[in-house]
Amino acid sequence: MLVALTAVTSCSGSGRIIDAVVQTIDIVNNQQRTDVYRQASDPPYGPTLILPSGLRLDLVQDAPLSANYPDPAALPFGGNRRVHYQAPEYFIDIGGLPPATRSARASVNFSLDEYVRLPDRNGDRRCYVDAQIAQHVQDLRQAWGGPLVINSSFRSPRFNAAIGGAFFSRHMYGDALDVAVPDTRRAQDFYNLALAIGVDFVDAFSNTVAADGSGWVHIDDRGF
Repeated sequence: MLVALTAVTSCSGSGRIIDAVVQTIDIVNNQQRTDVYRQASDPPYGPTLILPSGLRLDLVQDAPLSANYPDPAALPFGGNRRVHYQAPEYFIDIGGLPPATRSARASVNFSLDEYVRLPDRNGDRRCYVDAQIAQHVQDLRQAWGGPLVINSSFRSPRFNAAIGGAFFSRHMYGDALDVAVPDTRRAQDFYNLALAIGVDFVDAFSNTVAADGSGWVHIDDRGF
């Protein structure tokens, strides 16, 4: 197909048809890359993280932190789901990130700092950002058509316990985000969009959004 297109466009003196074909190929390639980032990735993860923007991060091991994760055997459901709750072995070293890296894009509309500033504020030295949830929140932002604020990303087991988070909160695995409702008049619309973008789980509207439309929407890619 690409050969045929090349033959046709080679006759164009203006180059406009050639440009159109190149742009189409770029769109297809970008879509293929985007689809890759929508695929599941379970802990313990690997030593390198590549985010939807193409930003590549070398991760570090932190054995004491990994040891603080709950044992998947304690889960109240079957083994086919327990595989999604292995303790992460590699993390982003927050303190080791240069300012330029923190300000770099994680996806089109979100910087890496929007993910790491929250655990940094909470006193965590390490964190993780799952590429799949980073792509999904970008999908949500594009569907919404306006800025979104992430108000909860990674939580260490220590911080999660301190705030009374769920024992197996997906925030500890880096694939959960709480996104502030951007318009109280359209809170239900925003929740419906979150359901539609293809994440594995969206918390019930009544659990996170108040009667006046304020609050947040919890999304995560837990793997089931």
